[in-house]
Amino acid sequence: MPGEVRTRPARLIVNADDFGYFDGVSRGILEVAESGRLTATGIMANGPALERWIGPLLSVPTLSAGVHLNATLGEPLSVGMKQALTRSGGSFPAKGKLAAALLLGRIAADVVMEEWRMQIRRCCDLGVRPAFLNSHEHIHMLPLLYGRVRSLAAEFGIRHVRAPRAEWVVAFAPADLARNSALSIFSAMSKAAGSDEPRLLGVAKSGRLDVAYLEWRLQRLENGVTYELMCHPGRSDDVALADPKLAAYHDWEGELQTLLSPGFGELLHRHRVELTAFPEEREMHQ
Repeated sequence: MPGEVRTRPARLIVNADDFGYFDGVSRGILEVAESGRLTATGIMANGPALERWIGPLLSVPTLSAGVHLNATLGEPLSVGMKQALTRSGGSFPAKGKLAAALLLGRIAADVVMEEWRMQIRRCCDLGVRPAFLNSHEHIHMLPLLYGRVRSLAAEFGIRHVRAPRAEWVVAFAPADLARNSALSIFSAMSKAAGSDEPRLLGVAKSGRLDVAYLEWRLQRLENGVTYELMCHPGRSDDVALADPKLAAYHDWEGELQTLLSPGFGELLHRHRVELTAFPEEREMHQ
């Protein structure tokens, strides 16, 4: 609770999404990781920039790497998914269109799973030992996919699958209401609400994390509990900024400056929050 003296530090995994898709975003993620303020990142295995940045990523030994499963941006890796996307020219559709295609049976859930299996394999082939799975735009939370993703994680010996929940703040926009409502429904339908995963933070300010949000959130962490802060730091990238939807959603430079700021460091110290990478299973219950 706010104002309470914390007897045991809360643990915080600071996890950047979208590594490997854009050069600027990847460069910014590594900059924050090298500062010690970032402890994990999710890799987009179909990212055009991935091979240019995988070497520098693997050179940061303190960083947990996972797979940021993708079915809504760019082009797929698998033949089956490419064939299923002939209507969209072979590129992934927007999340609403993907959800509709799954519900209507135009794309089989098994086709998505094979695509994601290939994305995990590509990361493994590049030298990554994935510690977790999550997904671009939380698409793995769709009830048709969530159970299959947990099975996919078990297949590869991956311990953690992000289980996002709604995060209500005092003031929210209509888009926040829609996102939180969808996450609440999908969590319940997917039976993910009781999942023993790090508790996810950052949903309410996704794409535009700032110090004011961190002040509000960090003072409410519980003693000895592990949390995951979803974030999207990066450096400006002309390719990313050319996509109006991505540019409207993300403040990459703003999030990078927030994570590197003295204010964030002061909040961690004041609220007794320890930065950590993804924990082993035995650590989750301590």
